[in-house]
Amino acid sequence: MPIIENQFFMRAKYLVLFAILQLYAAHIKAQQNDYADRVYLYNGSRIVGKIIYYSPNDTVQVQVTSGQIIRFAPQQVQKIKMNDGNNVRSSSHVEKPYNFKEKGMYDALSFNLNFGRTSEPHLGYGVQNVVGYQFNRWVGGGVGIGYDSYYASHGESNVISLFGEYRGYLSKRNTSEYWTFAAGYGQPTKNSNDVLTNLKGSFMCQPTIGFRFGASSRYNFFTDFGLRVQRVHYENNSAWSENSYTVTYYRWILRGGILF
Repeated sequence: MPIIENQFFMRAKYLVLFAILQLYAAHIKAQQNDYADRVYLYNGSRIVGKIIYYSPNDTVQVQVTSGQIIRFAPQQVQKIKMNDGNNVRSSSHVEKPYNFKEKGMYDALSFNLNFGRTSEPHLGYGVQNVVGYQFNRWVGGGVGIGYDSYYASHGESNVISLFGEYRGYLSKRNTSEYWTFAAGYGQPTKNSNDVLTNLKGSFMCQPTIGFRFGASSRYNFFTDFGLRVQRVHYENNSAWSENSYTVTYYRWILRGGILF
C-alpha cells in the first residue's frame, strides 16, 4: 500500500506541475498577444509592444514588456501593425504628418470651368495664378492674375483680370476646408474678328469655398466652388450700327489646382 500511495502522489504531483506549466504558458502567450503591436519607424527601427494611445497627427504611445511607455511623434512613424486578439490586422499606415506652411509665401495655380445661364446655357474656362503670404492658418493674402473666357466661342467675352485675394483655412488637418475672396479689375480683350472698339474694364469679385488635400510643406492640391461677378463695357461700331453697352457676367466657377 505505501508503494501504491507513493506512486499515486507522484503522478498527482506531475499532473499539478504540468497544469501549472500549461497555465504559465497560456499566460505568456496572452501576454505576448497583448504586446504584439508593432510600430515601424522611418529610421528602420521596429518597436514591439502594446499601443495604448494612437491618433493621427498626434503622438503614438507604446508600452513595452518591461512596462515602460515610449512615445513617438507622428513624423517618426512610418506605419503600424495593431494586434487584435490572435489576429494581426493588415498594415495600417499612419496619416502623413501635418507639415502645411501656416506661415510663409504661397503660390496657387488653378484652372477653372465657369458656367451660367441667361436665355441659354453658357460655358467657359480660365486660368489663375496667385502669389501671396500666409500670416497664419486663418489669414493670408496675395495678388493674382487671371485669364477667363465666359463664352468659349465668343472672342469679346475674354477677360484678363488683376485682383487681390484673401484666404483662410478652417482646420489643422491634412484635408482642410478653406475659403477665398478675390476682388479686382477685369479688362476685356479684342481679337481680329471683333467689331467692338473702346473696350473698358470694370470690377470683378469672386468668393469661393473648397478643400485643400494634403498638408505637405512642398505642394498640395485643392478644389473649390464659387461665384464670379465681372462687369465690362463695350462699344460696337459696325457699318450698320453704333452703340455701347455694359455687360455683367454672373458665373458659377469650379476650380482645381496646386498650391506651392
